[in-house]
Amino acid sequence: TIFHEYSTFGIIAPPSAGCMNVKSARKFRGIKLVFWAFCLGILIGLGIRGLQNYAARQLTAFLASEISKSTSCTFESEPIRVFLPTLSATARNAGIVCDGQRRLFFKKLKASFGLSQLRQHIARLEQLDLINGFADGVGPESATYKFIDYLAAPIEPERDYPGRWKLKLHKLVVHGSRFSDSLDGVALLGSGARLSMWRDQNNNFEL
Repeated sequence: TIFHEYSTFGIIAPPSAGCMNVKSARKFRGIKLVFWAFCLGILIGLGIRGLQNYAARQLTAFLASEISKSTSCTFESEPIRVFLPTLSATARNAGIVCDGQRRLFFKKLKASFGLSQLRQHIARLEQLDLINGFADGVGPESATYKFIDYLAAPIEPERDYPGRWKLKLHKLVVHGSRFSDSLDGVALLGSGARLSMWRDQNNNFEL
């Protein structure tokens, strides 16, 4: 009778200790993989953020230096934000200040970069967009004219040397901006101005 009852219902043997150990080991390895992937993701994110902050500082220092050399004025803006995945940068309320007065101001600045000439120590500034701005003076003696002319002009031999890093502007676009100037005592005012300047195949700029 006892044999018949056990035969009918059966007896389920508990899992062996070996099977439990294998499952536990696999689960532990899975948890370790997830943990290390999580840590790697954090490190990569921090690394990219650190590089972006470094690039932003370098770009700010470069603009300040170029503006100082070309106009003897200073560069002011909110912190520049660099986005490495898209090779772009943006800044708000950027401008040139001379003797405490804003001579050139833009609500937004956008820049896109290229890496095709890095081996030649050239950072290509593919396009610089200056949006919703105001220029106090656009003639040859103005800060606006001097800065743009400086960017477009070839580098003087005394400033050039082997291995020197260069920022090479390829296109500059001014969108929806205003300007004021004076010509023979007559005030000139303009609004909705747009300017495009690009580098041609002969390395010259066209307007």
